Amino acid sequence: MGDCKLNCEFLGNKIGQQTVYLKTQGTASGKHNFSSYLSLSLENNILYLWQKQGGAIKTLYKVDMFKLEDDKPVSVPKDKRAALSSELNVRGRFAQNSTTAALYKLKAFKKKRQKAKSVKEEAKEYVPEIQIQDPGDVKAELTVKGSSLTLTANGQKLCQRQIKEQAAGGVALESGL
Repeated sequence: MGDCKLNCEFLGNKIGQQTVYLKTQGTASGKHNFSSYLSLSLENNILYLWQKQGGAIKTLYKVDMFKLEDDKPVSVPKDKRAALSSELNVRGRFAQNSTTAALYKLKAFKKKRQKAKSVKEEAKEYVPEIQIQDPGDVKAELTVKGSSLTLTANGQKLCQRQIKEQAAGGVALESGL
């Protein structure tokens, strides 16, 4: 049925979209318009793996690359605490006199020591908004052998699963904002 192995590098910034279509059938006049395909897409720092068969598009895998690379998640309360502590330190550094500076430094110290819920304590994880200038290169490998599929990104095995077999077909590339 046409085994394949795709090694690719999505190069550029985190904002934007790049897609590789494999085993395409039919012609495309717009996004996802092939009659069938497997596709690997990086869109605004989220990696998607899709399969289209019989007119239906199925998401086989989806991962936010930030969460994949973030080995020490920070909670929203801890991020707010750190931001306020930093702000108070800056205010202290630029205070008009040493008494005011000392007060700001003391407030910053107290804020930094204040207890804040962690992600492990079920607080919401802080995920920064991506900026257009944030680099977001991703190296991906997709292997399809019959109905078995394996996806790896940046050296991490992300998924291994069974899929509906697809006939051999074409390859297409797409990019955009």
